[in-house]
Amino acid sequence: MNHLKGWVVMGALLAASVGGAADVGSTVSFGRFGEVALVRPTGAPSAVVLFLSGDAGWGAGERALAKELAGQGALVLGVRTPAYLAAVGAGKKCAYPAGDLEALSQSTQKKLGLPEYLHPVLLGTGAGAGLVYASLVQAPVNTFAGGVSLGFNPVLRMDGTLCRGSGLVRQRTREGERLGPFKPLSEPWRVLVGEKDTVFPVERARAFAEGVRRAEVTRVPGVGRGLVPLGGWTDAVLAAEAELARHAAPPPPVTATREEESGAPLEDVSDLPLIQVPAGKEGGDSLVVLLSGDGGWAGIDRDVASVLAAQGVPVVGWDSLRYFWKRRTPEATAKDLERVLAHYLRDWKKARVVLVGYSRGADVLPSVVAKLSAEARKNVQALALIAPGQEAELEVHVVDLLGGGGGEPILPAVKSLGGLPVVCLYGSDEASESLCPLLSDVPGARVLELEGGHHFSGDYAAVGRAILAPLREGQHL
Repeated sequence: MNHLKGWVVMGALLAASVGGAADVGSTVSFGRFGEVALVRPTGAPSAVVLFLSGDAGWGAGERALAKELAGQGALVLGVRTPAYLAAVGAGKKCAYPAGDLEALSQSTQKKLGLPEYLHPVLLGTGAGAGLVYASLVQAPVNTFAGGVSLGFNPVLRMDGTLCRGSGLVRQRTREGERLGPFKPLSEPWRVLVGEKDTVFPVERARAFAEGVRRAEVTRVPGVGRGLVPLGGWTDAVLAAEAELARHAAPPPPVTATREEESGAPLEDVSDLPLIQVPAGKEGGDSLVVLLSGDGGWAGIDRDVASVLAAQGVPVVGWDSLRYFWKRRTPEATAKDLERVLAHYLRDWKKARVVLVGYSRGADVLPSVVAKLSAEARKNVQALALIAPGQEAELEVHVVDLLGGGGGEPILPAVKSLGGLPVVCLYGSDEASESLCPLLSDVPGARVLELEGGHHFSGDYAAVGRAILAPLREGQHL
């Protein structure tokens, strides 16, 4: 399924590869953003920064600061904030910059051939500072490494309205969109305020940040709101970016190599992007392997895993964004899944497994299960597919992010599973694009419809409960 619709490449995306001489003159043309500046480090990037400009667009101050960041190893994408706000303001729907920025990041990194995806740091000045905060609040957990706002002002001068996303508090005023504090912000937000700032001085910034859990405010000496001259901005921004880039590091690999009691060797899974979610209480003899959506191990994946773990079902999370960053085949993925099952069924002393997938993870699961060995299939009790499309793609492609492309039909793969129980959950807004309604006559399939679209209105815990009930009824968990 195409999960990021409406994107069109406006010209050639990128003409150069990462790893050459420092480049501050390249541009990317991408959807509503229009021309995006591309500032590359001299070597392979150690971080990615999405830099949202001030009210005057991509000027001398932004260029100078981007060059400093690139000098520290960051790949910088410079967004002209006024052009973007004008583009989304002309639309009829609410604006979701979190999704737009995520698509820009994934598309550019894929096109440049980065060996693994780097969750970007958001950086903004002036109008871009407010847009950074709005995007952080809108986004599911783990979409961005965090955000840095220079000269923050909670009023965004724009004609359109901003979508709520994961909890954005906003109010429409004569001046534009007024943003409010969001206490449970999941990612770190660093607010840098010039000591000479009279528009939204440090005292007001601190008062706002008190209502945001992961916010920190720093007074920057010797500067006001502008970036020219850079002055004290440079050190403050580089320090904040470096801190958040460390926050973006993937979880450590699974290193357990032997059974705790017998000392027998376990299958090595240290090369796979796995996340362990232990059960919160004693449960039965089943575990869950959960393949994430194309945004990686983010909000819905975490919340569904938490619901299952709270009911005594341990979960092995599998980050699809990182895993499918490289081309995979169903056969190779099935071999990797067999390693995961062999490792965790022994290590966690379970006898059965339920395979759960969301979005891309749901799309690929049927074809992967079809390639499992007969021995591995014996342990698989059921599949739970959350928001699947009708076609599967086993690699993150630029075209997927831009609204085109396609893959292999999923329905034949489900039919080939010989009546293996399948729970399929979809949002009512996606009925015409979802696999689920097509399964009504497939033996072993149970279809559930919830209100909402691909993200189920953000009520991810309800999604977890919705799939838990039929799996428990069928005694699969």
